[in-house]
Amino acid sequence: MKLLWKLRILLGPVRPFLGRKIIDGIVIALDRLRLGRGSTIAIHEGLSTNAGVFPLPSADWFQRYSADVVSFARQMRQGKVNAYGITNWKVGDDDPLGVDVRSTHELSRMHHWCAYALAVHIEPERADVWCSAFEHELRLFASTYTKRSVHWRFPMGTAIRVFSMLVAWDWIRRSGYENADTDRFVAACAAEHGMQVYLHRESKGGLSTSHFVANLLGLAAVEAYVQGNRSLAKLSRYTQKVLEREAQRQILPDGMVQEASTGYHRQVIDLFVMIAVLRRGAGKNLSASFHDALSRGLAALDTLESIGMPLIGDNDDGMALKLTGYAPRTDTTRYYARYLGLEAGALHNWTSYPDFGLDIWRGSLGVTLRNGSVGQFGKGGHAHHDQNSITVRCDGHPIIIDPGTSLYTFSAAVRNTERSVQFHSTMWPADQDQGYMYREQDGLFWLPAFDLRSGVSMRSETRWYGEVHHRSSLVHARDVTIQPHGSIISCIDTLRRGRKNPINGELVFVLAPDIQVRMAHDHAALSVGDTQVMLEWQGASGSSRKLVTAPRFAQTRESTAIVLSGNTISWRLRRS
Repeated sequence: MKLLWKLRILLGPVRPFLGRKIIDGIVIALDRLRLGRGSTIAIHEGLSTNAGVFPLPSADWFQRYSADVVSFARQMRQGKVNAYGITNWKVGDDDPLGVDVRSTHELSRMHHWCAYALAVHIEPERADVWCSAFEHELRLFASTYTKRSVHWRFPMGTAIRVFSMLVAWDWIRRSGYENADTDRFVAACAAEHGMQVYLHRESKGGLSTSHFVANLLGLAAVEAYVQGNRSLAKLSRYTQKVLEREAQRQILPDGMVQEASTGYHRQVIDLFVMIAVLRRGAGKNLSASFHDALSRGLAALDTLESIGMPLIGDNDDGMALKLTGYAPRTDTTRYYARYLGLEAGALHNWTSYPDFGLDIWRGSLGVTLRNGSVGQFGKGGHAHHDQNSITVRCDGHPIIIDPGTSLYTFSAAVRNTERSVQFHSTMWPADQDQGYMYREQDGLFWLPAFDLRSGVSMRSETRWYGEVHHRSSLVHARDVTIQPHGSIISCIDTLRRGRKNPINGELVFVLAPDIQVRMAHDHAALSVGDTQVMLEWQGASGSSRKLVTAPRFAQTRESTAIVLSGNTISWRLRRS
């Protein structure tokens, strides 16, 4: 089974990249021989860091967020994480037990060091406390965690950590604080981080993902800041060579990112924004095509956030800078986008992202319909079996949702359940998944569309028609009509075998955790606060079941799914 699986992916999504992956592997191996695998950069008088590269947030930003910054800084200085399933942890402690490796990976990025640096400016009377906290934790991290630890296992985390370290030290120095020994130590640590990222870069012969964009962030930070290490010149040339190309590859023509995940779209756009700020601070220009791609990506992020950032695909709230806590706030992203001259785009009632496979309607009901690529150039690492699925919001409240991802590696069974079609708001037989899924550990970041073909043949401001075809000749068709201003959604869902043979299946509506449900034989009243939405149907019997959703990674909440059983089901959703 494992051999068959490997052959399928080698001859499927990996096939176009095989030659480049081999070449990439040889080049990286030669680099490790020349530059030294895992070598430690010696601290010497010639090492130093530049200052004034990454601008501080504006006075208005400080006025709005200072309290949150200091709260986050104090929380982390006391070791109170309270995120990602981790209650307490400090730099120097053993890695947390009983949590997904992704949780420890998040801690390894040391986002809170930048909060310490901003606290120096917010509380000048306690500047010595915050400067000491940064210096102490930096040295403690370097002495505690070896290259074999989780904190160095993921080049993405190593890259974001060196960015956090260098920006934090830059911001601390802006307060007037100087320490030559610390500066040399920061420069040496940063050079070592940069070398580790370069020697373990996640380019994968072009089958690259958000991880590689984070790699480029770390390399750009080292290039912009570190002086006195000649071996870093190769890293600089490499970053210059691949950065613009990667932006064009990862940001699709429609502006969405090639991850099949809205959370990862937010992450990748944020990473590219921060890279652009570093490049400007280092006096290096980026092309008009780079800025155009980034503008498209930011416009798509605006549209997503205008209806509450609907979740599609895997959860990820990773950002380059987290200054006020672990929640994925994009205020800082937008501030630095404006610094680059990238303003918010115009919002429309309906926006289509055909390259990603998502249509979005803004109105009385905020609606998304998903049908398209599995992302990651066919790998589907963060995709779900969610073709023809829907999400709906009303008055800012999520009503029908994608249930999210609570973990990545801790339990293959849970991971695969959360990716399955039965956990998404679409229609399919109850005993069959929408596509192929390799259910062992090796398959947790793969979801290629081996058995599936999907497409949208009609999309407009008022009409959408999508089909999903399985190789078994199973077909799901979803025909949606949206009234002007989005106050009513009408739909006919059909499930058939071949052209004309209807078969029974389950039409699922996954509800947000706060939704109260009152069921009747042909309708359900869905309410949250003062908002009520009516779901009405014909041609089906209705029931409900409990399931667990994950509004954020490592955070689970019990919720309800409405299940309609039949083969041709008409339904309508309206405000009541």
